[in-house]
Amino acid sequence: MSDFDTIARPYAKAAFQSASELDTLDQWSEFLAFASLTIEDKTMLGYLTNPSILAGDKALFVADVLNAGLKGSGLTQEQNNFIQLLAENNRLLAFGSIMGRYEALKREVDGVVDVKVISARKLTVAQTKAMATKLKQRIGKDVSIVAEVDASLIAGAVIYADDVVIDGTARAKLDKLASALNK
Repeated sequence: MSDFDTIARPYAKAAFQSASELDTLDQWSEFLAFASLTIEDKTMLGYLTNPSILAGDKALFVADVLNAGLKGSGLTQEQNNFIQLLAENNRLLAFGSIMGRYEALKREVDGVVDVKVISARKLTVAQTKAMATKLKQRIGKDVSIVAEVDASLIAGAVIYADDVVIDGTARAKLDKLASALNK
């Protein structure tokens, strides 16, 4: 979890609500993705973290750069307002986390749940497909699996889906056994 994940939640929700009302979900996805990439540029980071530059100037600069790089008609008034709001609250560096949260909201509306699987070894394509099928049956929604490897788990996997955590790791079983022995 990045430092901006908690900060990003209300901004992503507001952006998603605005985009839903105006039927511009895909345009906002493009805007947020491009803004995230732009903000990661070293020169841009240097400019945005310079305390002597006013928030309004930062907002104008970011808007100008994004306007120049976006296809079509450039930024909408809502997107310009969004940039201004982020600048005023010193949150321009949160664009990446905002984009992640926004896309999660978008997938949720589409009936897709993001599932994080941390396993002791890299999952094969067949294992990933089988896991997706089982999780879809259990959750009742399509799943999008993001797999990570953590060798310290010894064996097995931990699955995070919505508010559900399934820990089937050898480490968890050993911890449970150790706890029982210490009682």
